Amino acid sequence: MIGKLIGKKGGSAGVGGFIEIEVRDKDGRVIDRAKEPMHSLTNNMAYWLDVFRLGKIYGTDTGGSNIAGIPLSSVSDISVEAPSGVDSYGILIGSSNTPFSIFQYNLQSKYTNSSFSHGAVSDSVTQSPLYSCTTYSRTFTNVTSGDLTVKEVGLVAKITAGSSTYYLLLTRDVISDRIIPANGSIVVKIGIYINQPPPS
Repeated sequence: MIGKLIGKKGGSAGVGGFIEIEVRDKDGRVIDRAKEPMHSLTNNMAYWLDVFRLGKIYGTDTGGSNIAGIPLSSVSDISVEAPSGVDSYGILIGSSNTPFSIFQYNLQSKYTNSSFSHGAVSDSVTQSPLYSCTTYSRTFTNVTSGDLTVKEVGLVAKITAGSSTYYLLLTRDVISDRIIPANGSIVVKIGIYINQPPPS
């Protein structure tokens, strides 16, 4: 549940996150690794953080449709924990390096299962009296016969309300190009935290 939001170690108050990337060749050997702060929370995330004051969910779904207030009483499920093979929500990857805008509602050029098989999204939670951090992880395997380049990563939540389903992009980050060889894989971790860690 996205409601499990989130931090690393106790420091100043706030919401933030990090992205961790690991690229493996077809034999499972790690050939590239990087970790950096998350830079780009979307307007949908801003609405989500204000949901308890508003009492409703607002935003723009991944198809570009405006969500003009879903009452919380009608919401039966909110999740980013997509199962294996689902490429509509959870951690997603793409091939566009279009600069971030807070009003973006989808990845700019999302990879689907025809290019990368999407593993299930897993999560782990770390908490202390000073902070809370939820880390989501997903493995993508290149199922094509050539190299593929990943340039963007994002986190999409699935919201079920009555008989309707909505998908909201919460984060999108443009990363340095990561080249995934044929039959190789990329493991993407997105951590979201409450209370910023102190300077190292």
